[in-house]
Amino acid sequence: MRHLVRQWIPFLIAIIIALIVLLGYIFPDVLAFNYRGQRTPLQHILVEWAVIVGSFALILGLWNIGRVHIKKLRNRRSAIHSLGFLLAALTTGLLWVATTFSPNPSVSEMADGAVQGIFNYIISPIGASLGALVVFALALAAFRLLRTRRSWWMIVFIPVVAIVLLTSVPIAGLESGPFSDVRHLIRHWTINIFGMAGMRGLLLGVVLGTAITALRFLWPRSES
Repeated sequence: MRHLVRQWIPFLIAIIIALIVLLGYIFPDVLAFNYRGQRTPLQHILVEWAVIVGSFALILGLWNIGRVHIKKLRNRRSAIHSLGFLLAALTTGLLWVATTFSPNPSVSEMADGAVQGIFNYIISPIGASLGALVVFALALAAFRLLRTRRSWWMIVFIPVVAIVLLTSVPIAGLESGPFSDVRHLIRHWTINIFGMAGMRGLLLGVVLGTAITALRFLWPRSES
């Protein structure tokens, strides 16, 4: 009974909801209902409910992470990292409360400015730095893979990476004029046409693989 409740019931609920969402995209007019005064497809209703449930799950996850860091702080394990996380979480929460619920407009504007400052001068530069490191890491991995496992596909992959990088970064003297149009055209064809076609193929493969795995889990093959 415990195995049924913990494993099978959540799995069946997930499969049924996934099938309903898929049928809602295939037959949008059939699976549509009056929701909040307007005709709404069923998949949009389910997505809105999923966002609400995910918000509460995020709150529970943050509470659990806070408990873990408080426990580490008490045991003096990674105390600096735990203290930094707790101070950042507390500051963010206080700023959000001041921005949302403060009756004084000046306090609310000051807190909103602090939030924007944190995002513009701390979070955004860190994200840009991580993005730049990802580019260099992928390029280095591609060249190492070319040295260890040579194939025709790798020979095609390296020029594509070089084209995307050269058409993405600003180059002095090529930001205007006909060269700029050629760069934008090459980038458009490489990313929006060939890249998106490959991405759609990968997503379809992931969906089909997930469906096949789910069916095999529901009806396992009998061992001889």
